Parts: sequence; C-alpha cells; structure tokens
Amino acid sequence: MEWNNGRHESPSGVWAVVSHRHLGKTLHEETEPLTPPALSFVLHGESYTQKRGERVMNAGHFSINPTVEPKQFDVIFDRDHGSRQVIPGIYCFEEDLLLICLGDERPDEFVAPPQKSQALWVCRRVGAVIQPTRSSANEANS
Repeated sequence: MEWNNGRHESPSGVWAVVSHRHLGKTLHEETEPLTPPALSFVLHGESYTQKRGERVMNAGHFSINPTVEPKQFDVIFDRDHGSRQVIPGIYCFEEDLLLICLGDERPDEFVAPPQKSQALWVCRRVGAVIQPTRSSANEANS
C-alpha cells in the first residue's frame, strides 16, 4: 500500500486524535498527550478501530487512492444485512502526522465548516514527539 508520495511508509499503528471538528464545532481536543489516548484510531493493513480510551467505539475498513490530489481516503462500514456504507474522504500523511477529512460528499480541502457535513481529524502517532514550530520555539526562548 502506498501512502506517502509513492513511498511505502506505513501508517499502521496507534494514532491519537489531537483534534476532531465537525460542522464547525470542536468535538475533541487533546491538550497534552495521554496514555492511552482519550480518542484514537488503530490502523492495520486496510482495517481500522476507533477507540475512546480502551473501549472500541467502532471498527471497519478503509481504502485509499494516493494517485490523485487531494489523496482519497474512504471509510467502509459493513452493515448487518450485508450492505456496505462508504464515507468518502481525503487524507494527508506526513511522518507522525495524519489528517483525515470525511463528508457526505468527498471534501476538496481539510476543513469542517458549519455549512457542510464534513469532519476533520488531526492525529499524531502515539509515541511520536511533535517538534514545535520555529515561532513557538522562539516565543519559548523569549
């Protein structure tokens, strides 16, 4: 599976949800890393599990298409009666940061405005240290 510019860097593992926005509202925001994360995704192959703490909230599959811009990420739920629900989305994967935006229709940018039924997740790989930006590092040294 190619995730990142044709390289086979794997997003498999545990991703803590740093921020979750839907319809213009913040539904979750991590102010400091928690163990286990308050809200997380576990990705393995083409399967995912969404957890709140240690409790599984839902599970399913996903498919990607990294050959288009923005890259496509679709969540697939198997229904009890044998049908499937596909939620179209987009993604951006950079080392220890994963952005996913899903909607009723495929989003074309990473936003969750009030007027559109779109959800935006910003995730960090559990155990990863996110480096401060140059401006925040300068402010800390002032």
